[in-house]
Amino acid sequence: MAIKQGTDELILLRPVGAKEDADKVMWITEMERETEKDRDTEATMDGSVNSGGSLESTVTWTCYMNHDDTLADEVEDATEEDRPYEVWVINKRVQKNGKYKAEYRQGYFNSITRSNEADGIAEFEVEYGVYMKKIRGWATLPDVIEQNKAQYGFHDTVASDPANDGLAESIPQPNEPSTATKPTSDK
Repeated sequence: MAIKQGTDELILLRPVGAKEDADKVMWITEMERETEKDRDTEATMDGSVNSGGSLESTVTWTCYMNHDDTLADEVEDATEEDRPYEVWVINKRVQKNGKYKAEYRQGYFNSITRSNEADGIAEFEVEYGVYMKKIRGWATLPDVIEQNKAQYGFHDTVASDPANDGLAESIPQPNEPSTATKPTSDK
């Protein structure tokens, strides 16, 4: 039996009603989904009675930011302007008919906190409040995410199958011009 890992799940989001592919939240270090029901209990002569209570559900995540990151600005603006968003939590390890097991939510961002430490990586933490409740189903990953969800593919040990993905994408290959600058000689 395979144990579910934190890296098995992705978060995608987009503004409610937008006719565009959802964006993947990158570099998530932590994600939490919490659902609770506020129930009141009252003692009666015949025993305790529970009230139905109200449902409250949130999704929170913390992730690193890139220098040209526009997602943090987008989420902060949506928080300030009360713009609703759709959020999918997708399990990239469970597939059925070419789609992935997913949880779908609509709601609003309750908060965003940006933190920058002198000796650390800039990050932001988001709390997303769910409207009503989540729906489980099967989601399609946008093509750009589908193509990049695996770090690298399997390669054989023979010369005809060299690695051209994963680490190889950032390493100059023998058949490519070098991207390193050559030192200039003093004359």
